[in-house]
Amino acid sequence: MNRKNGKKNKTVRSLSDGSFELETGRDRLGTFEPKNVPKRQLIITDDLEGTILSIYALGLCNRAMGVYVQEMYDMEISHAEISRISYSVLPEVQEWRNRHLETVYPLVFLYCMIFKVRVNSSVETSAIYNIIGVDIS
Repeated sequence: MNRKNGKKNKTVRSLSDGSFELETGRDRLGTFEPKNVPKRQLIITDDLEGTILSIYALGLCNRAMGVYVQEMYDMEISHAEISRISYSVLPEVQEWRNRHLETVYPLVFLYCMIFKVRVNSSVETSAIYNIIGVDIS
């Protein structure tokens, strides 16, 4: 038999209102799902998530993203929360990687970037190739 089983408090953060305490109900079977702020969600703004995804696209690490959010928004954010936000786009990235490609591209740009990469205890030169194909349509 599923019944109410008390309440739980969590601190929710937003860019416009700062931090505030939110109290949500619980049930014995753990099937209660809050509608406005889902379980395990601690940030209620799309702007911050968009900012973190933009920074993630630039290639910054989680620690650098945390420092950026701290400096810009005066808000502490855990590395786990940054990872959760960053990894939320992985299904879309995978879908983009598996998209259909044309058999012929009339215009192709090829660019190579050379990086020094530490492998084990030595530094090796590594190349990353960027290929951009422009189709007719």
